[in-house]
Amino acid sequence: MFTELTALAAERKDVPGPMMTGDQEIQDEVLLGIAHDPEQPLRLRRSLRTIAHTTSLDPNLRDMARAVLSGRGDVKDAFQNPRYTEAVYQRIYEIHRAADDQTYARHAD
Repeated sequence: MFTELTALAAERKDVPGPMMTGDQEIQDEVLLGIAHDPEQPLRLRRSLRTIAHTTSLDPNLRDMARAVLSGRGDVKDAFQNPRYTEAVYQRIYEIHRAADDQTYARHAD
């Protein structure tokens, strides 16, 4: 799931900061619980920020990102929640379909 979130966030080049100036965000120690290396909490936080700010994404996915960033939701639970995982997989499907369409268009020329 971490890889999927990173892929979603990679579509955007800007990485926003906290949701608003007064917002509290979870600490890296919380994110370390699911990290495989010391850099993953930073990448996950950036990915979640990007997802939370991207209005073109599914509202369920944006809600999940905001909940995790604020500490209202647990990262592991969010990744196992069918409401959120369906939104992630739907977006991944859209990305794959768009890539396939581009490949097909290149070969048709």
